Amino acid sequence: MGSSTDADDVIAIGNLVAESQYLIDSGRWSQLADDVFASEVDGVTPEADFGFAVWRGTEAIRAGFDASLRRFEACMHAVTNIYMALDGDPAVAGYYVQGWHWVRHAGPRLSREADFLVLGVMRDDVLRQSGEWRVVRRQLSRVGPGVAVGTLPDFLAGLGES
Repeated sequence: MGSSTDADDVIAIGNLVAESQYLIDSGRWSQLADDVFASEVDGVTPEADFGFAVWRGTEAIRAGFDASLRRFEACMHAVTNIYMALDGDPAVAGYYVQGWHWVRHAGPRLSREADFLVLGVMRDDVLRQSGEWRVVRRQLSRVGPGVAVGTLPDFLAGLGES
């Protein structure tokens, strides 16, 4: 594999960010720990900090996403205003995120509005492992004093509060 350029790295990191949101929204959150976050090698411990919980290590990240996201019927995350600080390896990616969420309820699945919308700024500290960019630390900081629309469920109390 040849050396990468800053443009190659920007594309690769942007794709990593997009893939992570797609995996969540398509219900394949179990893949995040292996396909998006860094591996626990050479003293690296991946971390995800969403305010309501901090998950450290591959298995904690896998278990955290599984326990949290199974509570939703659906969610949709839109990412915009991505910026990156590249100076070799590691790098930082920051971006705005809108997270629309439909909480799983007992009973028939009915068409309805989203239960809540969270607006936030995400920061991903990324590093290269085996030639691929991976998230070593992800942190969400919510924008505004509460959710933008709807009501945050109790199980997410503290979401995005850093």
